[in-house]
Amino acid sequence: MKLSEVTIYPRVYNVVETNDNRFSNGGEIKVCHVSDNSLLVAVGSGLAFILGKEEAKQIKVEPR
Repeated sequence: MKLSEVTIYPRVYNVVETNDNRFSNGGEIKVCHVSDNSLLVAVGSGLAFILGKEEAKQIKVEPR
């Protein structure tokens, strides 16, 4: 599924495919909050990013 399609949070997802260098294929991403236009995601310890829905469409994830 695309990250932009995620509706269940907070939850950890495995990154299946991405070209975004902030995330790694096979890594984990925690979706902390979803709004109409953006997602708040955390990676590692202490790093968090706000992604627009268009950015999130380019990241494929699967539930962990």
